[in-house]
Amino acid sequence: MIKAVRSIEIAVKPVTIPVITPVIPISTKIDTKKGELLAKKARNSIGQFCHDECGAYCCRKGYLVLSQKELDLLLNSQEALADELKLIKQQNNGNFSLFIGNSQFPCPRLDNMQCSIHKNKSRPQCCKDFPLFLKDDKFFLSPRCPAVKYGKFYKYETQFKKLGYTQVEPASFSEIEFQNVN
Repeated sequence: MIKAVRSIEIAVKPVTIPVITPVIPISTKIDTKKGELLAKKARNSIGQFCHDECGAYCCRKGYLVLSQKELDLLLNSQEALADELKLIKQQNNGNFSLFIGNSQFPCPRLDNMQCSIHKNKSRPQCCKDFPLFLKDDKFFLSPRCPAVKYGKFYKYETQFKKLGYTQVEPASFSEIEFQNVN
């Protein structure tokens, strides 16, 4: 026996489901101009400290990564001595690493614990940048710098982070290695 099946039509009222769209910033690009200005301000803020308290520690300890032109400017006819002491190593990228941690050979341009070429526009970029290095959206403070150790950059660290920069931890990189951070 076959039974008849009745069909019932039910009116369905359309329902609007709200779509939640996440707010995505138009640009996540770092304003490098603001970053460079802040870095310059931060570096300048320690000038008196470097002069009065530090004793040019950065110019007596560590390595400098230099182009050929920068190396020539620093050595200023002391290349033979630097070679004799084996203080210069050529890197794979064509730059040079100058070791300035030898007590007989601090930075050749250090005179009475002051940089004799500090105002020279051609002085090495690593000297201009020390102790605060910027690369893309990252910043690094050298743990070799006494001003960093004494927290002289704390307020600037906060400002860099507000600009969107990420701090690279000092235990992870030396200044030389920071040049290769992706």
